[in-house]
Amino acid sequence: SLPRKDFHFLGNVAWPVKNFQGAIDIARDASINLNVMGGRRLQIRRGFRFTWEPYIRFHGMVGGARKFSMLNASKGMIFPVRWYEPFGLAIVESLYFGCPVFATPYGAIPELVPPDCGALSHSASELVQALGQADMYSAQACHAQAREKFNAQNMALGYLHKYELVLAGQPLHPQTPI
Repeated sequence: SLPRKDFHFLGNVAWPVKNFQGAIDIARDASINLNVMGGRRLQIRRGFRFTWEPYIRFHGMVGGARKFSMLNASKGMIFPVRWYEPFGLAIVESLYFGCPVFATPYGAIPELVPPDCGALSHSASELVQALGQADMYSAQACHAQAREKFNAQNMALGYLHKYELVLAGQPLHPQTPI
């Protein structure tokens, strides 16, 4: 494992629901460096935007060994989304590489990030405070969460169980989701 010193944002910065501006604000308020995987400093697709902050480093769309190296060197993921995240593959990837997640508790995120693997809050200031305690999270616990909960066998068995419930006419939830 590489030395972990900076944090990361993993997502499409041009998509407003991912709240990249919120991640910038949190990084600024926490006085940390933020590596961005998923966009450029200059955005013109959804209107002109130039991110000038020197503590933000843009790496564009990354994959393969470069992405793995960046995740393996990250201290944690900042992910203050503004929508009900349906799954959160970027979160699972980050956890797999031992990165705690600092995010908003929308959609599936609370199911993905248990308390020993990060902090969830509606409050940006609470997320800033949590970033200051990032070293208290175990990279091994984060990795184990992703490896054990989201491996191919467990995922397939989970889907099979849900299909069996539907075929048997059983509800998937004790009450209708909101």
